[in-house]
Amino acid sequence: MLVTPHFPDHLRGLRFAWFWSFAPQMRLLCMIPARGTRALALAAAPLALALLTPSPALASPSPSPSGGLVRAWGLNASGQTSVPPSVGPCIAIAAGDAHAVALATTGMVKAWGYNGDYQANLPSNLGPCIAIGAGLYHTLAIQTNGTVRAWGLNTSYQTIVPTDLGPCIAVTGGVAHSLALRTDGIVRGWGSNQYGQSATPPTLGPCLRIAAGHRFSLALRTDGSVRAWGQNWSGQTDVPTDLGGCTAVAAGYEHSVALQVNGTVRAWGLNGYGQCDVPRDLGYCTAVAARFGHTVALQTSGTVRAWGFNGYGQTTIPTTLGPCQAIASGYNFTMAIEADTTDPDGDGVPAYLDNCPLAYNPTQADCDANGIGDACSTGADCNLNGIPDTCDIASGADDDANGNTIPDQCEIDTGDLNLSGHVTGADLAIMLTMWGAASPSLADINHDGYVDGADLAILLGHWVY
Repeated sequence: MLVTPHFPDHLRGLRFAWFWSFAPQMRLLCMIPARGTRALALAAAPLALALLTPSPALASPSPSPSGGLVRAWGLNASGQTSVPPSVGPCIAIAAGDAHAVALATTGMVKAWGYNGDYQANLPSNLGPCIAIGAGLYHTLAIQTNGTVRAWGLNTSYQTIVPTDLGPCIAVTGGVAHSLALRTDGIVRGWGSNQYGQSATPPTLGPCLRIAAGHRFSLALRTDGSVRAWGQNWSGQTDVPTDLGGCTAVAAGYEHSVALQVNGTVRAWGLNGYGQCDVPRDLGYCTAVAARFGHTVALQTSGTVRAWGFNGYGQTTIPTTLGPCQAIASGYNFTMAIEADTTDPDGDGVPAYLDNCPLAYNPTQADCDANGIGDACSTGADCNLNGIPDTCDIASGADDDANGNTIPDQCEIDTGDLNLSGHVTGADLAIMLTMWGAASPSLADINHDGYVDGADLAILLGHWVY
């Protein structure tokens, strides 16, 4: 689903949740407004309303799946497959030439392996992050505010993040270029552009996923189609004309991989090591990864499969590896996050398969199909009916005339507290009974936590006289 601008969740819950608060009534002498008061009220209203102006939403890590332990195998010349015990449970992994990166459940980034270009040296001011990525010799991360950070080899300015990039939700890197997916679905590239790998096609449009090969780039558009650009020495950017709609993409040295919506894997480009020969018995998958001459896939059962170059055992899956929830491919090594097979909420669904692992939800209801169970959806529920607003809109239970994902009934209040369709003395009377309330209430029109003069100004600005 493409991230679209909406009100931040932590504000939306207050803005549209109507609570009746019976705080002690303030004795206040009020007069029914005359015509002259309208101009004053309208002058005050814009400031209050400006505080509620929508801003682009930042994607946050899904609360599912739960974190798991990182495993790695293959070439270990720089310690890249020796996962430090301090890494702990993680929710995401990425791999470069000989360094590994992981995102812990705490939001902290961990890195180990080859550090000759300081790609494993985390910036001291990095802080919690929501996503990570790796180039061959550099590392990328997205902080909780959507800001992209990059460090490591910088010969082609691949770690110099554009100042106008804006908030992002995904990052990745190639040999010497970087890609980022913004919250509005726009793909940006920087660094080496020798083969046009950083020059996003002008007709690309909004995307859902990105991948960076050695000197080429891939993107999955919102319509499920795959686009590729950059170096094409082995046909890696020649997307098969019969490729169906896809849900994920991955890029290797000179080969491309796509996961179709039906769960089948397709691969094309350089095939010197059989990296494009998808096993006939692979079955349905949920994720794909690639880097040099091998390809990795995660089956729906959580089983990891790999094929292609195996000079260092990178495609030989450890016999002790259990079901996994994430995979990544380094140059000559492979990574996976083992799934949490416990059932902490006791609903009969293992944590790694549970779309809300800490809340009892045996039906796994997910009304908006965003991968987050309704039981722990962070989406706004402005009418407090227990169903996310996006689901109310999709089902037709609520209208959304302007397409901003906020039900029309929950748009910014105008002071019509009794929902009569007009702002009158009856609404003023309601406000006075709640005057001074220091908790969410119906009369807190500007949602600053208090019912005060600022709310009165908005109400007067919409007075019908």
